[in-house]
Amino acid sequence: MCQKMNLKKKVQTNIKLYVKKKKRYFTVQYNFSLIARQMGSLSASKSFSHLQWYIKPENKNTYGNWKWLFTRFCVPLFVIVLIVAFTSSWLGLVAVFKIAPGGIGILAGLTIAYLWGGWSSLKKKKKKRINMPSYMDSVYLRKELQLMLWWMVYALVILILFNAGWLAARNHMKYFWFACIIFSLLSLFDGAVILTSTYLVLRWNNLSSFSSFAFASALASTSASASTSASPSHAPLPRVSSASVDMDRQLCCRITIPARLTLTSAMHNQAEKDQKSALGLKDFLEYTHRLNVFMDFLLGEFSHENLLGRSEIVFDDTKTNTSKFQLLVEKYIANNSPYCINIPYNQRAKILTWHVKAATEALPDQDLAFVFDSAVQEMWHLMRSSFSRFSYTDMYKKLAEEA
Repeated sequence: MCQKMNLKKKVQTNIKLYVKKKKRYFTVQYNFSLIARQMGSLSASKSFSHLQWYIKPENKNTYGNWKWLFTRFCVPLFVIVLIVAFTSSWLGLVAVFKIAPGGIGILAGLTIAYLWGGWSSLKKKKKKRINMPSYMDSVYLRKELQLMLWWMVYALVILILFNAGWLAARNHMKYFWFACIIFSLLSLFDGAVILTSTYLVLRWNNLSSFSSFAFASALASTSASASTSASPSHAPLPRVSSASVDMDRQLCCRITIPARLTLTSAMHNQAEKDQKSALGLKDFLEYTHRLNVFMDFLLGEFSHENLLGRSEIVFDDTKTNTSKFQLLVEKYIANNSPYCINIPYNQRAKILTWHVKAATEALPDQDLAFVFDSAVQEMWHLMRSSFSRFSYTDMYKKLAEEA
C-alpha cells in the first residue's frame, strides 16, 4: 500500500510539473502577444495606423501552420467522413449517408470557431483559451481567420441546402442538376477564397502595390537623374571635319564644365543636409513612439529580442537589481530561454556563471552592474546592422520628416 501511494504521488507530481511547465510557456507567449498588441496600439495613436504586427507561424505547431493543420485536422476529419459515409451506405441508411457529412462539417466548423474565437459572443471566455497553442497566432491573424470562418459558413450553408434539396426532391429531379448547381457555387467559393487570401497576403506583406514597382525607374530623384544626365555618353559620334570638331569641343567645354561643377556642389550640399537631418539609433532609443516603430521593423525580420530586454527592464522600476538580473538571464541569456539573443559563447558562459553565483549567494549591485556590458555591446552592433536596413524604409523616412 505504501509503495502504491508513493507511486501515485510521484505520478501526480510529474503531471503537475508538466502542466506547470506548459502553462509557463503559454503564459510567456500570451504576455508577449499582449505586449505586441499594446505597442501596436501605441504606434497607431502616433498616426502610424498603417503599421501592423505579424509573426509568421511556419515554425510553430499551431493551427497557423498549414502542414500541422493538414495532418492533425483535415486528414482525420476526411477519414471520419469517409468511414461514416461508407458505413451508412453499406447498412442502407440513405438519410444518414446524406446528413452525416454535413453534420460532421458543422461540428468541425463550430470547434474551429470556438478555438480561434471568431465570434464576439465567445470573446468573454478568453481564460479558457489562454493555454491554447493557437492563441498567439490568433492575435496577429484574426482578420484572416474571421474571413476564413465566414467562407466556411458559406460552404456549409451550400452543403446543407444541397442535402436538404436532394432529400426533399430526389424523386422529382435528377442528381445531375443538383451536381451542376452545387459545383458552380463551390467554384465561386473557391475563386473568392483564392482571390481574398492572395490579396490579404500581398497587403499584409506590404506588396499590394507591386505593380507600381515597374515604374519606379521612371520616378528617379532629382539628384539621381541629374547625375545620370551628367554622366558621359558612349554613343557613336558622326564623322565631321576637324575645324568643326575644335569649335564643338570649345562650345561643349564652356557649357558642360560649369554645369558639372554646379551639379557636384549641389549633390554635396544635399548629402550634407540629409546627413544632418537623419535620425540615428540613439534618437530612436530615446523616445518611446520611435522605439515602437523600430520594434515593428525588428519583429518583421525576427530580431526583436534585441530590444525586448530594454523595453521590459528599463521602464520597470518596481523590481530590484537582483530580480532584474535573474529575469534577463532566464529570458534572454540561457540556452533554453524563450528569446535567446545572439551573443558569443564566452560571453554567455560568463553571464551564466554570475547567474549561478547570484542564485546561491547575495551579490552586491556593484558586481552586477558590469556583467551585461559585453552583451550590450554585442546587441548594439546587432541593432546597428538592423538599423542600417531600417533607414531605407518608409517608416524611418516619415519619422525623419516629423523630426
